[in-house]
Amino acid sequence: MSDSNEVVDFFEIESSANAARASLLPEKSKARYERTYTYFKEWCNSKNVKTINETVLLAYFNDRASNLTSPTSLWSEYSMLKLTLCANENLDISKFKQVISFLKRKNDGYIPKKANIFTKEEITRFLCDAPDHAFLLMKVAMVLGVAGACLAGPMNFII
Repeated sequence: MSDSNEVVDFFEIESSANAARASLLPEKSKARYERTYTYFKEWCNSKNVKTINETVLLAYFNDRASNLTSPTSLWSEYSMLKLTLCANENLDISKFKQVISFLKRKNDGYIPKKANIFTKEEITRFLCDAPDHAFLLMKVAMVLGVAGACLAGPMNFII
């Protein structure tokens, strides 16, 4: 094989690999993943970081911990960086045990907010007592939502 054929083959392979890398990110949240990766790269540039390693990521997440409101946000950012760094830099950060330990320590004592859930009595009272002329659409939506949830799986909820 001649050198020119090897060059063409290399560019074809590189092009195919780049297309595969682009498909690694989930389509629905691709922009968010890329934004997180860009923010990380900008942070690296501002700190004159040339090589990404465990120490760099530990410092980055320590900085981010002061800006993000919950440990779940840190874990979310870690997850996005794990995939984008793997795709763009061929770096597997899941092996960085100190980073994972740091994120786990940030979870200590964290109590997630729970969504308020209406009781069976509150739903029944709303359906029976709320005036139809003002709340008919909400009542229909609630009944359809409950019926849909009942069809989707077993529930101990019957009106």
